Amino acid sequence: MRLLLTLTSLFLIALPLQANASKAPNAVKFSAIVTAADRASEDRQLEVQLYLNDAVAEYQGIIHRRPETLFPVEVPQGASNSFRRATQGYQESRRAFDKKNFADAERFLRATLKELKGSTPALPDAKILAEVTAMYGAVMLERGDVEEARWQLLELNALNPEWELSTKRYSKEYLALRESVRRSPPAQLRGTVNVASVPSGGRVLVDGEFKGFAPQSIHGLTMGRHFIQVERSGHETFGAFVDVSPEPVDVLAELTPTQAQVAWNGLASKLVREIDQPTSNAAKSLGPRFDLDRVFIGRLREDVATGRHELSVALFDVRGGRRLGQRVMTFRGDEYGQLRQEVGRLIHQLLADVSGSREKVRRSGDPLNNVSGTSDWDSDRQRRDAKKEKTRQRYQGRDPLDARSGMEDW
Repeated sequence: MRLLLTLTSLFLIALPLQANASKAPNAVKFSAIVTAADRASEDRQLEVQLYLNDAVAEYQGIIHRRPETLFPVEVPQGASNSFRRATQGYQESRRAFDKKNFADAERFLRATLKELKGSTPALPDAKILAEVTAMYGAVMLERGDVEEARWQLLELNALNPEWELSTKRYSKEYLALRESVRRSPPAQLRGTVNVASVPSGGRVLVDGEFKGFAPQSIHGLTMGRHFIQVERSGHETFGAFVDVSPEPVDVLAELTPTQAQVAWNGLASKLVREIDQPTSNAAKSLGPRFDLDRVFIGRLREDVATGRHELSVALFDVRGGRRLGQRVMTFRGDEYGQLRQEVGRLIHQLLADVSGSREKVRRSGDPLNNVSGTSDWDSDRQRRDAKKEKTRQRYQGRDPLDARSGMEDW
């Protein structure tokens, strides 16, 4: 039996009952969604959900629907419109530049840069921005404004220090200036951007590259202009330009929920309450709502006093709303990168429980499922040592080799 899983603090997963099978038309359809039971656990919600999905991705013969497809990230309409105009402006700028019509190229490039500023949530990567910045710097050099050309090259260096400039498109003077700027002291400066989001836990991207989940501090960014994006399932993408300097820069992304997310929030709160019950009407409603057969429902909580998170995962047959199995694990942070493995182990053990055709609600027996950190092994080791000592005392004197070990004991 194989399966797939994702998480948002309360997570749902649908599960197949066959292993090593190809995706037949009648394959079981499932998903996993996590909803935070409190605000304190929102920052780990998407991260845990990602690890759950990765664990389920190891299984075959199922149809898995990730939460991103159930609650897609939306780009604000205004940003999409700006990006469309920026793309058109880039094409016009390039044609004018290649014809060496620098007056028209400057006009098109200025308008394009303005549209790009308003389209940051829609930017797929830094390619167009880098191309426009490079051309604008070249136009400034043609006008004789060397300082502005140097500034634009510093902006280009911030986006991508290794960005290649075409020797056919750009003059030798401009290429030489680029190398001079790249080796200059300002180009060696680095800075930090601290990104937070509301709700917390959004995916943070810098210049189109994923950097982690908010709150997140991104260190070592090259001085100059970068664009920051924060996205979260069921919300509109946030985007903004930031000027990085040696002084830290703070960015707060206030994410706007989509209409689908607003409608989902009410159902999610019911799922949180019903996760411990043998049957759930809220879980049952997920079948027709998302075209699913089975779902893992997860609840993520944080104990503020101890800093530990509790993750409770239940598998429901959404066709009848019956709970098939449940497991709980606790963890504190992810300093040593062990959280992904612990979440994967939880899923594998829960599926093993369900495959026994018995409903089980229990905590994981593996010491790494319920705790994290090397110190947490102490209690388990003490229990094992106590058990060994009890056995030794019970059989002491019956056999001369009992309670002895090692070659030296002979």
